[in-house]
Amino acid sequence: MRLYPDSLLGRNVLLLAGLIMVGQVLGALVFVQFVQRPRIEQFAENIANGVFAVDRGLRGLAPEARAAFVHAFNASQTAEPDSHRENAVVRALRPSVERFMVRQVSARLARLGVDTMWREEDGSRLYVRLRVDGTEHWLVTGGMYWRTGLPRAALLAWIASALLAVLGAMLIQGRINRPLRQLSDAAAAIERGDTPASMPEDGPRELRAVARGFNRMAASLAAGERERAIMLAGISHDLRTPLAKLRLSVELSGNTDEPGLAADMARHCRQIDSIIDQFLDFARNEGDEAAVLCDLPALLRDVLDDAGASADFSFDVPPLPVLQVRRNGLSRLLTNLIENARRHAAPDFVLSARTVHGAVRISVLDRGPGIARDRVATLLQPFARGDAARGGTPGAGLGLAIAERIARLHHGQLELLPREGGGLEARLTLPTAPTR
Repeated sequence: MRLYPDSLLGRNVLLLAGLIMVGQVLGALVFVQFVQRPRIEQFAENIANGVFAVDRGLRGLAPEARAAFVHAFNASQTAEPDSHRENAVVRALRPSVERFMVRQVSARLARLGVDTMWREEDGSRLYVRLRVDGTEHWLVTGGMYWRTGLPRAALLAWIASALLAVLGAMLIQGRINRPLRQLSDAAAAIERGDTPASMPEDGPRELRAVARGFNRMAASLAAGERERAIMLAGISHDLRTPLAKLRLSVELSGNTDEPGLAADMARHCRQIDSIIDQFLDFARNEGDEAAVLCDLPALLRDVLDDAGASADFSFDVPPLPVLQVRRNGLSRLLTNLIENARRHAAPDFVLSARTVHGAVRISVLDRGPGIARDRVATLLQPFARGDAARGGTPGAGLGLAIAERIARLHHGQLELLPREGGGLEARLTLPTAPTR
C-alpha cells in the first residue's frame, strides 16, 4: 500500500497539512512554555501563600476555634469541578499539568516546613498538613487544573485555521491542476495524431509561458506534418504518370505472363505502384474522417473480401458490440495487417475478434517466422523494415506505421506478439466505451 500520494494535488495538500500541523504543535509548545507554565507557577505561588496565610491565621485563633475554622475552610474547597464541560484535550492533558502544579506547590510549601499529599482518587485534591501548637490540621485544596485549563476557543481556532489552510491549498493547487490537465489532454491528442485546440494563454506568467510554448510547438509539429504529407502526396502523384507509361511500354514490349524480362519488369512496376499507394496512405490524414457506429463483424468480413483474402484466412468472429469508429481508417489498418501477414508469413492465417475486459480485441494471426521482441518498437516506426525477421520482401516500411497511427487515433493499441505454437499475432485492442 502506497502511503505517499501519487498526484501533485495530494502531495501538496499533504505537505501543507504537515507544515500546518508542525506549526500548530510548535504554537502549542510556545503557549505551554510561555503562557500556561507561568500561569501554573503563579497559581502554585498563590496556593502556597494562601496556605501560609491560613497557617498564620490558625496560630492567631483560640485553640477551640481552630477546628471549626479548618472545617469551614475545607468545606469551601471541596466543591466538585464542572468536569462535564471539559473537552477531550483538556481531559487528556489535566493529569500531567496537575502533577506539575503539585510539584510546584509542594516545593514552595516544603520551604515553609509544610507537608503535602496528593490524592487523585479523591477527585484530584491536594491535602496540606499544618502543625499548630502540637496539633495537626489537614487542609484540602481542589479544582486547580480546570481553573487554568486550555480554552475551548483556542482549540476551535486551531482546528479552523488548519481546515482553512488545507482548503486554501486545495484551491491554489486546483488553479494549477486545470492548465496541467489541459496540457496533458493536448499532448495525448498529439500522440494520437489529432490536432489539439490551442491552450488558453491566461493565468499567472509561468503558466502563460508554458501554454505559449506548447501552442508554438503544436503549430510547428502540425506544419511539419502538413509539409511532409504534401511532399509525399506530390512525389507519389508525380511518379504515377511515368510509372503508368512504363507499365504500358513493358506490356507492349513482350508477354508479361511468361517468365522473362518483361514479366520481371511488370512485377517491379506493380511493387512500385504498391509502394506509392503506401506513401499516399501515410500522407492521408485519417483524423479528418468522421467516426460512425459500425457493425464490426460485417466490417471485418468486408475487409477480407476486398483484400481478396477470404480463401486464405479463417474467420473466427462472434457477435461484437457496436463501436463508433472511423470506418475507412479502420479498414485501412486491418488491410495492412492482412497484407503484411500474406506477404511476409505463412498459413495458417486467422482473423479473430473477442470482447475482453471491456474492450474489443481483433487479432490477425499467421505461422511465419515472427518478430523478435526487441524489434517490435522499431517496426512500428515509419520506413522501418523487418527484412531480417520477415523474409526481406520489398516494401516502403509504412504498413505497420500507418496501422499503429490509426490505432492511436481510435484510442486503441496495436501489439505484435508471439503466437502460441509459432508465428505472429498482430493484436488490435479498441475500447468499447467512448473515450474523451
